[in-house]
Amino acid sequence: MDASERVVEAYVRAVQGWATIPNIPCDSQQEIDLLAVDPGTGVARHIEVSVVLAPSFHKLTGKPYDPTLARERTHQAEQRRTVGFFAQKKFAAAPVRDRLREHGLNPDVCGRAIVTWGWDASAEDQAREAGIALWHFPDLVRGLADRVQGTRTNFHDETLRMLNLVLTAIPNEDSERAGQGDAATPAPEPTGQGGFWIYHNWTNRRVRLHRETCSHCNGGRGTEGSASDRNGEWLGPFRTARDGWDRAQRLQEPDTGVCKTCGPADGA
Repeated sequence: MDASERVVEAYVRAVQGWATIPNIPCDSQQEIDLLAVDPGTGVARHIEVSVVLAPSFHKLTGKPYDPTLARERTHQAEQRRTVGFFAQKKFAAAPVRDRLREHGLNPDVCGRAIVTWGWDASAEDQAREAGIALWHFPDLVRGLADRVQGTRTNFHDETLRMLNLVLTAIPNEDSERAGQGDAATPAPEPTGQGGFWIYHNWTNRRVRLHRETCSHCNGGRGTEGSASDRNGEWLGPFRTARDGWDRAQRLQEPDTGVCKTCGPADGA
């Protein structure tokens, strides 16, 4: 299991209270990521996990799925981020349906869900028509966080133990390593390229507008001296705060605002 699959299984078990069987192998090199059963109702769910952090591919799309294009390296990543790919290759595949029957389940009745990092409107429509539920991965993480935060329970699940340790060690969830935080790094001289920058943290779906001279911006180099890292990137420079704010809003992230340290006005 990869990290995202472990998080999903932990959520299903700890928050939903369902029993799980992970990574069920099927013929023809197929696999069921997670099979979950509600002990109270007996309802079973086939859950596929596909969490991609790269900005270009993290959202599931409703673009047409083409099996021929899916075999071409240049189109493979895009094709695997479509609802059609999951509907045809993950849920409707004969080896997968056969394995569900071996577990005493009717593939036509078994619930189906895709865990992903967001989706577009066409994907939501396609999933609804196909009877597939879409689960937003950050929502599951927040659900797990609510379950473990502040509790003194000695969790035996390693994923829950790790999450509890992280939440205990980082009490301020608004702290941001590069885009906004408590660091007091002295600001360097302005680069002369522009007055404002935005930091896009695609991992936390957060955007912050900064002045160039902010100690967290440092002319688009952040506190680590780099324009990008594994969690996000700096965008700019922008001549005015209004230009930067307009760009920030076009990123359409749920947590978009201005840096609390340097406080640029969005209408400047």
